[in-house]
Amino acid sequence: MGAINGAAVGIGATMTLPMDFRFASEKARIGFVFGRLGITPEACSTWFLPRIVGLEQALEWMYSAAIFDGRRGPRQETGTGGLRAGQAAREACAFARTLVTDARRSASR
Repeated sequence: MGAINGAAVGIGATMTLPMDFRFASEKARIGFVFGRLGITPEACSTWFLPRIVGLEQALEWMYSAAIFDGRRGPRQETGTGGLRAGQAAREACAFARTLVTDARRSASR
């Protein structure tokens, strides 16, 4: 689980891809900018991103090297976004607690 409250560009974005859940604040900036830098994508982003958002969308984001903010960016596919600044970490922790609490209840039945 990850919370993005600021810049997640390049490795900052790709390190969140293997996470099961991603929460982004409205101040988040997310981008796969490898093409702009003239380098190849790293950290298995070419494996993870197409599996999360589909091949066509992944290619568009990689080729365009666009940087999205937390309100309008890839949150629909890669996580929960548009949270007020500073709320992403709190929301991620609260969500994690519900997973643990619900799992304990299920296990005790």
